[in-house]
Amino acid sequence: MAHYLEGKSPEERQRLLDKAQATRRRNKAERERLHQEDLNRLNPLKVKLQELEDKIAAMDRIVLLSEIAKGLTGKTLLREEEVVQSSQLYTNRCGVYFLINLGKVVYVGQSTSVFARVSTHFVDPSKQFTHFAWCEVDKHLLDKFESLYIHVLRPQFNGEHSNGLKQAPLKLSDLLS
Repeated sequence: MAHYLEGKSPEERQRLLDKAQATRRRNKAERERLHQEDLNRLNPLKVKLQELEDKIAAMDRIVLLSEIAKGLTGKTLLREEEVVQSSQLYTNRCGVYFLINLGKVVYVGQSTSVFARVSTHFVDPSKQFTHFAWCEVDKHLLDKFESLYIHVLRPQFNGEHSNGLKQAPLKLSDLLS
């Protein structure tokens, strides 16, 4: 470019240099715009490709883990759809519960959140049980139903009065009146 500026006045040189610099800026901006257009055009394809690669990786992981499960247990894993389809709505269940050991009811209790309450018995070594059952009962009837079951089943781990009757929220005489 130096030969192009020979014989030019300082003002003309400056104008030509400014014009060349402006052209370079325009060309750079145009290259960046075209590059961004390419990225925008390719980006949805890249996103879709990444989604497909993620799905393949997830399926490979599922197949591998299913093979491991089958080798360990002889059973295959349920698919997510099967798990979701067999799910139940979780709510606090109010009712009377029964702790069972060796085929006998060993304790009767009540709770407005049966599953949470039963789980607390696992840390209590005085109440040994292997199974539990429960029946849903309206909150206002909990004392009555728990008492009825205690009086009928006479479970081992429900306390006793000095007269030999099992302790229950309501006395048998109160239930009969």
